[in-house]
Amino acid sequence: MTSRGLLLRGTVLIGVVLLLVLGLASGVLWAGTRTGLYALGLYRDGGAPTVDPTVFHRPDARSTVLPAAPSAPVLPDTSPVPGTTADEVAARIAALGPVQGESFGLVIDESTGQTLYADNPEGVAVPASTLKVLTSLAALEVYGPDHRFATRVLRDPTQPARLYLVGGGDPYLSKGPAGGPPARSSILDLAAETATELTTTGPVELVVDTSLFAGPGWNPDWIPVYRDYVAETSALWVDGARPRGAAIGRRDADPPQVAADTFVAELKRRGVQVGAITRGEAPEVATELAQVESMPVENIVEQVLIYSDNDAAEVLFRHVGRADGRSGSITDAQEAMADVLTELGAWSDGMRVVDGSGLSRANRVSASSLTHAVQVAVKPGADRYRAIPTGMSVAGVEGTLAGRFVEEGTQPGRGLVRAKTGTLTNVHSLAGYVRTGDGSWLVYAFVVNGEQEEYKTRVWLDRITATLAACGCRG
Repeated sequence: MTSRGLLLRGTVLIGVVLLLVLGLASGVLWAGTRTGLYALGLYRDGGAPTVDPTVFHRPDARSTVLPAAPSAPVLPDTSPVPGTTADEVAARIAALGPVQGESFGLVIDESTGQTLYADNPEGVAVPASTLKVLTSLAALEVYGPDHRFATRVLRDPTQPARLYLVGGGDPYLSKGPAGGPPARSSILDLAAETATELTTTGPVELVVDTSLFAGPGWNPDWIPVYRDYVAETSALWVDGARPRGAAIGRRDADPPQVAADTFVAELKRRGVQVGAITRGEAPEVATELAQVESMPVENIVEQVLIYSDNDAAEVLFRHVGRADGRSGSITDAQEAMADVLTELGAWSDGMRVVDGSGLSRANRVSASSLTHAVQVAVKPGADRYRAIPTGMSVAGVEGTLAGRFVEEGTQPGRGLVRAKTGTLTNVHSLAGYVRTGDGSWLVYAFVVNGEQEEYKTRVWLDRITATLAACGCRG
């Protein structure tokens, strides 16, 4: 080899070594930097919190649709013998020390049904976003995993020049092209099909029908600052009523009007003349001209859970409020949630559910209710509720747990703990499931209310669940 070749080869080797050293150093520096930023509130989890912790404030009938063929269980079967021992689990949790504030917790061995840890499990507390687990369970029970919500255009045969744009409560209807993942439907496609099917040649009138959900869209238990965290719930909107597409930020002031304007603009682009745009309800004699369908409910649930989507959770809440012929109002949704969760055994005395997202501090939920909801969803053959365990974030990997499990004692949970998070000022919670080091499947829920050291509490929750993941607790 020539001296020039040797020099070039040496230069390349030195460069590779330098890149490796710099890569390792940058990884270490970023891990430390991320932890510091996280503690200061400048680095956020993979998904948005229910509400910024710096803000201080105190269907028509039950669906029977199931997948055509059973899916594989989310949790493989485990041997119930000899089983994880309650004393060992309790000892490991106690070794982590106490947490400030009032705590509530429950851990159950899914393979045996045995309670391994209980800390005031029937007491009710503010759950924050872990409430979305209950909303998701109720929606899956009422509609089934395969149900889709249709946004339709109807026409009265006696008045063919009048079209009705009827909201079907699709939380992910888009004003851009259809596609994904997730597989969002598009109001542009609805307009395209409408233009194709129209037989009239003159201008048409558009009536916007949002009557699917009765009553106001704004929950009276929400405070004004929440307008950056949730929109006024409507049966018709596009892009989650988020003009900038961000989870935190201004929402559309009139979501149905934005959707109607987008629809009309596309009709006009396709040569359809549109006159007046009004609000009203489609008559019973109206027939369907066009429709687009949402992604299946199970995929909506997965999106709600992994990204803690307040807006979509509230739409599901109102859909639950249509169960058994109800009107879809906030009051009906509250009543339906209690009824459905009671039927499923996921309701405790003293509970109160006032919204679907967990934004309200008037919500009261028990650790027992949350744990049982997860149990229902992970049992073998529970295909109807499969989206709950598959939609939960993986610790240190994705969703609202992507940036967590970075402190000492939390690493054993990375990649193993799956949970729904909950975050409000002085409120933190986790509900989910984990496979232990000795092969047991555990389901759990932990809620802490009233603590003053926000970051320490979140790390405490991470450590508890990481301890469960590392547990060789068969005694």
